[in-house]
Amino acid sequence: GNSSNGGYSAGGPAPGEFVDVLNTWEKLGDDLIEFYANKGFYRTGALERGLFDLDLSGGTEREKAEKAFYYLRDNFVNEGEDWIYPTQSLSQLLKAKKGAPGDLILAYMGILKSQGITCDPVLIGSKGYGRSDLVMFPFLNQFDEILLLAQLDGKQQFIDLSDPMAPFGYVDIDKHVKGGLLLQKGKSQLVPIEVKHNSNNMVIASIELNEEGELVMQNTLRSYYYSGLRVAHIAEDYGKAEKPLEEMFEGKDEVMQVRNAKVENLLEEKNYVNSTFEYVQAGAGEQELLAFNPLRISSFAINPFTQEYRVFPIDFDYPFSEIYTANIKVPEGYEVDDFPTNENITIPGSLVSFNYAVENIGNILKVTAKLDIRVSLMPVESYGDLKYFMETVAAKLSAPVILKKVTKP
Repeated sequence: GNSSNGGYSAGGPAPGEFVDVLNTWEKLGDDLIEFYANKGFYRTGALERGLFDLDLSGGTEREKAEKAFYYLRDNFVNEGEDWIYPTQSLSQLLKAKKGAPGDLILAYMGILKSQGITCDPVLIGSKGYGRSDLVMFPFLNQFDEILLLAQLDGKQQFIDLSDPMAPFGYVDIDKHVKGGLLLQKGKSQLVPIEVKHNSNNMVIASIELNEEGELVMQNTLRSYYYSGLRVAHIAEDYGKAEKPLEEMFEGKDEVMQVRNAKVENLLEEKNYVNSTFEYVQAGAGEQELLAFNPLRISSFAINPFTQEYRVFPIDFDYPFSEIYTANIKVPEGYEVDDFPTNENITIPGSLVSFNYAVENIGNILKVTAKLDIRVSLMPVESYGDLKYFMETVAAKLSAPVILKKVTKP
């Protein structure tokens, strides 16, 4: 390529292209900065003309950054491959009002810079793109996506614009990697990437026999951060396909019918998504025995690990907890016939743990369970332990509680 575009063709270097061994991270960074600058992404004049209706006067740096983020996210169409090379110049992007995630994040960088906010691109090799550890040599071909690192009111903040449903500060799961290349003129360097979040799921179920003789389980599922984002995406897909939300929560058996499903996306305000729905078993009141699984909503009620051996480490995406509480109101004229025993289990190294308990409080049978996954990447050598552990978890989470009618003497 000629020197005007930093020596790269628009699509970036071809795989296996000759790499100058004397390259340094600084030189690599400067080349890329020059490439972005030639596309107009370090100039702020065009932005001020093109985004004249975006008012960023007043507020903290974080407030300005959030406002600009939502402005771009909600007024520009996000389409195309997430890639480190912009697909168009800044002025083309402003005219078209649509672009790939890389175009949008670089334009966003320009907006923040125009406000005097320190921010720079960070190149990363997304999960599944290359190796999980960066090679310590300045090879550009190990990077495929861009994050932005900003200093907002003295605090570091990673920002990503690749998912149109993700709130400010959320980083696509594929970009939760160990480190990346921070691009700064003359001093580009590898930096660690840390994205803190508690993406837990909490489930509360209350179970009773209603006056119509139906067994009703009312469920509230609260999914935080990235777990919530996942639920929001699924609900969105159901909406687009015009499928009823009830189908999202249907189980394998046909005994229980799903009713009144609602999914409320509160990620921007509260960092969680709230799902409510009922499982209903008709005609339950006519049976001598009521057998049901109080924690049937768990995705781990079926063991996901069934192969005997494993070659690659197991990636859970991120550490998380699942916390379940079910309150079963024992109906008048019934007694508790059987329920699962308590359980407390972990594996060597305590990478995961699970506890399960049942207690009787008056006419309420309370079932609680908690699953803790403490690391996102499980080493291969833990696979046998994990498989056995998950079998135990699945057995407990799918175990029934049995109530039976009291026989009158």
